Amino acid sequence: MTEPTTASSPQRPTAAPDEALLAECRAWLDENVPRETLPPIYDADGVTAHREWEKKLAAAGWGAVSWPVEFGGRDADLLTSAAVGEEFVRAGAPERLNPGGLALLGPTLLAHATVAQQRRFLPGILDCSELWCQGFSEPEAGSDLASLRTRAVRDGDELVITGVKLWTSLARYADWMFALVRTGEQGSRHRGISYVLIDVHQPGVEITPLRQVTGADSFSEVRFDGARVPLDQVVGEIDGGWSVAMSTLGRERGSALHTPAHLERELGQLAHLAISSGASADAAVRVALGELESDVRAYRALVASSLRDAALGLPPARGAALGKLWWSELAVRMADLGRELAVDAGDADAEKLWQYRYWHSRAGRLLAGTSEIQREIVAERVLGLPKGSRHG
Repeated sequence: MTEPTTASSPQRPTAAPDEALLAECRAWLDENVPRETLPPIYDADGVTAHREWEKKLAAAGWGAVSWPVEFGGRDADLLTSAAVGEEFVRAGAPERLNPGGLALLGPTLLAHATVAQQRRFLPGILDCSELWCQGFSEPEAGSDLASLRTRAVRDGDELVITGVKLWTSLARYADWMFALVRTGEQGSRHRGISYVLIDVHQPGVEITPLRQVTGADSFSEVRFDGARVPLDQVVGEIDGGWSVAMSTLGRERGSALHTPAHLERELGQLAHLAISSGASADAAVRVALGELESDVRAYRALVASSLRDAALGLPPARGAALGKLWWSELAVRMADLGRELAVDAGDADAEKLWQYRYWHSRAGRLLAGTSEIQREIVAERVLGLPKGSRHG
């Protein structure tokens, strides 16, 4: 393995987004966003339709604006990238098909992969000709990721993998998986983990969709029984994958799974539902909507502050650790109210939408770090409480 090489020099810190690029983005979206809603992502027709949209985005340079120009991006800084994401939400653009590849793996490869790995994998990630899933969680390793048991044993110039990954999004439609495997001794914890890129279209890989309470099957169990990974598909060093994984997880926990624009859009839908159903005359509903409005605005301020600090290279603000906890708990409260209003109004379409959001918001409390773990992080790293005091 050669030393990791980044594709371009660091971007110059800035405290404001690129307004010219944002204006260009708005104009392009106004002209190109599909007027008809695409099929849901997690079925065969949806994958096909969204792949066509993603190819169009990539060709126009909007697939991953933070990436270097040489890999199809715009070299956009952090604030501009976040602002572009908000423009997509405001324009009603389709949900992104390949978030694991675009938001997580792509930046990780730019930071840690060899030039050869970047050239091999980044183009397919960008245009979604190769879809990716994330193989981190296991039956015995969710929040405690360092306890993972999926094993990789070296055989010549390959690793042979045996084990199970669980709750793997998009796995049934994916072509590749970026995964963590144990290459050290079983008790090696962080020191014996490697970060690998696995072709899931090979013998020794079995993917079983998992039916969710919503009726969807967007998660899968993935079993490995002798699957092979060439050594040139290891990112970083053998047994040195933990630091690479932390780069990926940092992006996952900070990613805009619920950007302020998402929450503002859903709050607007809640207000419209309250008005159309007549519930807006109810004092309790008015109070609930007012509290949500206040919290959504506060969340936008928190995100803006955290993004500015990060863009300027400043230490994270105290509130930065609250971001993921804030949006995931806020989404639950919004979904609770939306479902209640839709049921009371007898609106079947609205009830279906908010029922889905009700269950999906519960998952938001678990993904990218559970709410319990996020509270522990806030207690210890923000408030400075000693470890264990929260249990006393």
